[in-house]
Amino acid sequence: MQPEKASFDEEMLWKRFREHSDIVARSLLVEKYSPLVKTLAATLFAKRHDDEVGFDDFFQFGMVGLIESIDRYEPEKGAAFKTFASYRIRGAILNGLEKTTERHEQYAFRARLRKERIESITSVDGKEQKDDLFEEMVEVALGLAICYMLEDTGLVQDTSGTNNNQAYDSNEMFIVKTRLIETIADLPDRQRSIIAQHYFEGISFNDIAKSMSVTKGRVSQIHKLALQMLRDKLGGNLSLDEFF
Repeated sequence: MQPEKASFDEEMLWKRFREHSDIVARSLLVEKYSPLVKTLAATLFAKRHDDEVGFDDFFQFGMVGLIESIDRYEPEKGAAFKTFASYRIRGAILNGLEKTTERHEQYAFRARLRKERIESITSVDGKEQKDDLFEEMVEVALGLAICYMLEDTGLVQDTSGTNNNQAYDSNEMFIVKTRLIETIADLPDRQRSIIAQHYFEGISFNDIAKSMSVTKGRVSQIHKLALQMLRDKLGGNLSLDEFF
C-alpha cells in the first residue's frame, strides 16, 4: 500500500501546485525529483572530457532544468513527468556546460594574449638592459599601461564584465584614450596593423605572424616598437599617476 500512498501524495502535490500555485507543493516536487537530477548529472559527469567543471556544477545545471520542467509540465499531453523532465534536465546540463566552457575558453584566450604582450614588452631584443633598473621598470609599466588602455577603449568588449581600474572613469583618462586612438592612425602600416589586429580584433601574435608571413618573434618586436612609438607620440599626456 505504500507505493499507492506515494502516488496519491504526488498527485495531490501536482494538483495544489497547478491550481493554487502552491510554492510548498512546488518545493516538495523539486525535492522528490532531485535524485533524478543527481542520477542524470552523474551519468554525464562520468563522460566528461576534462575536470574544468565539477560535479556540483553539473548538478546545479540539472536542478535548473528540473525546476523549469515542473513549471512547464502539462500532464494532459500524455507524457510522464519523469520522461518529460529527464529530457529537459539533460538539456539544461549540456547547455550550462557549453556556456561555462565558452567562458573558460574566453578567459584562457585573453590570458594568452596578455602573456604575449607582457613577453613583448619585457623582451631585450638583443639590446643591453638598462643600468637603471627603476627606469626599466617604468618603461615596462608604461607599456602595460598603454596595453590596458587599448583593451579599454570601447572598441573591444570586455568579456569579464568588470573594470578594475577606477582611473579609467576619469575625464583625464578619457581624453588620453581618445588621443591614443587618434595616434594609432599615424603609426606606420605594420605597427598600425598589428595593434589593430591584436587589440581591436583579438588576434594572437601567432595568427598575425602567419597572415604576415613573418615569425611570431618578429610580430612581438613590432608590437613593442608600436607601443614605444605610441608612448613617445603621447608624450606628457601619459602619466603613471593615471593608472596607480
